[in-house]
Amino acid sequence: MRFADGVSGVVRVKPEDCTGVLAPLRDPEVFRQAHVEHGAVTWPGEIDWAPEAMYREVVKDVRRAGD
Repeated sequence: MRFADGVSGVVRVKPEDCTGVLAPLRDPEVFRQAHVEHGAVTWPGEIDWAPEAMYREVVKDVRRAGD
């Protein structure tokens, strides 16, 4: 992910993170259909991942790498 403020990194999505409405993302075929819509990573079926949650994950990884 690359954000407007220049922060960039990788967001790793683990199967155990995909519960409830995100459960369909466990299917690799569904997951591959990701695209960006209105600034959010989105999949068919009105599934999306909030940009602010992804940002927090990236920043957390950047801070760990700097330790």
